[in-house]
Amino acid sequence: MRKTLYLHIGHFKTGTTAIQVMMAHNMHLMRRAGLHYAESWLEDAKHSALALSIYREIGVTDLMHGYNDDASPQSVWDALFDEVRGSGCSVVLASTEELMRIGALPAAEAVLRDIITPVQDEFDIRVIAYFRSPQAHLVSWYNQMIKMNASPLGPFDMAVSQMMESIHYDYGQALRPWLELFGPGAVMVKRYTDDLREGFALYDDFLDIMDMSRPFRLKLPEEDVNPRLDPNLLEATRMLQMAGFFGEELEWAQAKMSKIRDMVPHDEVPFDTVVTRARAGVKAMQRTAAGFDDFLDDLPQPHGALDPREVVDLLIYLLNDVTNLRNNVHQKLATLTERLAAVEAQVQTADKEPH
Repeated sequence: MRKTLYLHIGHFKTGTTAIQVMMAHNMHLMRRAGLHYAESWLEDAKHSALALSIYREIGVTDLMHGYNDDASPQSVWDALFDEVRGSGCSVVLASTEELMRIGALPAAEAVLRDIITPVQDEFDIRVIAYFRSPQAHLVSWYNQMIKMNASPLGPFDMAVSQMMESIHYDYGQALRPWLELFGPGAVMVKRYTDDLREGFALYDDFLDIMDMSRPFRLKLPEEDVNPRLDPNLLEATRMLQMAGFFGEELEWAQAKMSKIRDMVPHDEVPFDTVVTRARAGVKAMQRTAAGFDDFLDDLPQPHGALDPREVVDLLIYLLNDVTNLRNNVHQKLATLTERLAAVEAQVQTADKEPH
């Protein structure tokens, strides 16, 4: 029986975590249906070591997520290949979006080529990749970067041009090594859209790639395994992070901002509409009374947009000032607490001494 190894390589923010969690939670059920989700180097429902071991070997230090295992890439992949050989299923799946980064790292591509070439005659290797439209992906990844507190992080335009790896907007670069290694016929490129988030849509779409149907008793996670931040709070959250807010303090501030937003009406009237209605109102008034012609010379005017860089710089400065003040208060409170404890200890000692 000739085996097929499917490598699900992402992209980031295309439901990869949801697919991985579903596969990990239903491993035995899927195996009975003929699909073997690899157990070798499986951690947090995915197989990140397949990519991170390669990046570590070529000297990559950024975005390694704490990976420090000294296992060689060859040994990591050999464990997967051995599992494919020993599986009772003809289809084996490994998944990690970290593999998508190989397109931006030529040295990593060379290592992968040396690992893959010897086994290509032994079993078939297929690659699965989902993609959002470029702008939708960049917005979603920017959301993720803020959620991960990838600080210091600039505004969206700066983050895209200066902080994001090029594979996030150059899909040709992201796909190139896989197409060169395995050929176009072995690379399944799929479109990811928000409607795939509904019910079983994403899982059905994913399993269909491997000519499989969803098992009847498939269990899904009870909640979103990778929820995104409220888009309306992205910039405020980023500035809070820049000012040193984190953990419970950041969550408290986000909750406050959400509450304030809920108090503000969300029906926005375009300023052009305001001007048009004001002009019409004056003209209606002129039909009723004379002496208001000059009102037409003083219609509403927008004040003009503030330079967002100046606003951000000011807010970050103010938030940093608040953070420093808060830290000073905490330090003084800790000192006062220590002094109070010392005084109480002295009083207790004095009470015990004979009078």
